[in-house]
Amino acid sequence: MVSRYSKKGEGQIAWCLCTLPIVIFPFIVIFWLHRSFSAEDFLQQSRFQSITQAPTIRKDLRLAKEQNEFFETLLNMTRSPTQRSTVPPVVLAIHSGKRVTPADADPIELQREEESSDNDGKVVIVTPGPDTVLARKIVFTPREEEITGHELLAAFFEQVVPDNMAGKLNVHTWQGICGPYVEQLRHSPLFPRFPFVRKFLDQFKSHQEGSDFGERIFGFIHPEKQGFHEFAITSDDTSELWLSTDSNPKKSRLIAAVYSANGAAWTTPYNYKKFPVQVSRKIALKSSRKYYIEALHKQSKGRSHVQIFWKEPDAKTFKIIQGKYLSLYVDDRDMHEEGIVEEIDFHSYAPPGIPSHSKRKLDPSVEKFLYRC
Repeated sequence: MVSRYSKKGEGQIAWCLCTLPIVIFPFIVIFWLHRSFSAEDFLQQSRFQSITQAPTIRKDLRLAKEQNEFFETLLNMTRSPTQRSTVPPVVLAIHSGKRVTPADADPIELQREEESSDNDGKVVIVTPGPDTVLARKIVFTPREEEITGHELLAAFFEQVVPDNMAGKLNVHTWQGICGPYVEQLRHSPLFPRFPFVRKFLDQFKSHQEGSDFGERIFGFIHPEKQGFHEFAITSDDTSELWLSTDSNPKKSRLIAAVYSANGAAWTTPYNYKKFPVQVSRKIALKSSRKYYIEALHKQSKGRSHVQIFWKEPDAKTFKIIQGKYLSLYVDDRDMHEEGIVEEIDFHSYAPPGIPSHSKRKLDPSVEKFLYRC
């Protein structure tokens, strides 16, 4: 009896020793796999990337749509009702070639000039050109570097003009300055910070009654067409026209003038052919940008006027620049003559370093008339 039970116990022990490796082996394999492959290695596998690529693109498309609706809302808030129906919308698109536009926008084809797979899935900003509505196509060239947030905002606000700033130019006038030369206005101790009168113009021309005054007309110009433009100026008496390479007035340069080396110069209205310097050379402008523009005019005696013309690309004649292409440099209607000097922000309308305000050495024949009427 004893020997029979002892044999049975030995058989159970042998069975346990045989099944133990079978039970432990799966746990050893799982532990080894866990130590050998990390989560980062698994995520980098091409098969997993192919599985997660579609949700990532859908997320980018949804984000681009939300951003596009946000920018379109801001544009509609800052444009008049007549402008909203004519200006094509800013398009934020996925670099893969798919576009995202508001639901009520007309379909516009998005076409790339060159193929690239390095930046797939990134959002780019596309600025519509003047022929976008007619051509039904937007063409853009991807840049090697990414667009930063600052560049994105700068590109957006270059095109946005608040309603209270659109369609007008600033005009500052100084009285009691003798002589017909613009340089006499520049040498006045009140120029450019302390004008006698501040007002607005709805087109680039001015006519004032009186004598012995000078005026500064300034703001931004927004070309409708991209290409080479020509500018012209007429005035009685002398005048100068300055244009910047962008919205910064410190980059402005003299492009045209009513000037004669033989003495005081003047012209009749619309006569921009009397002096060779009245017409500028051809200047390349972009339709998606705004440019600082400024005219300085000095009147002595008699009738006065100043007119600024431009010839757009493919145009045959010069036309006076209308208000729809202009905007204010600063809304200074609240700056009264009785304001405290310490509280006036001169940099808002007369920042230092503008080339058109730099005083030059006067000819002795002109200098003697500077402070004498």
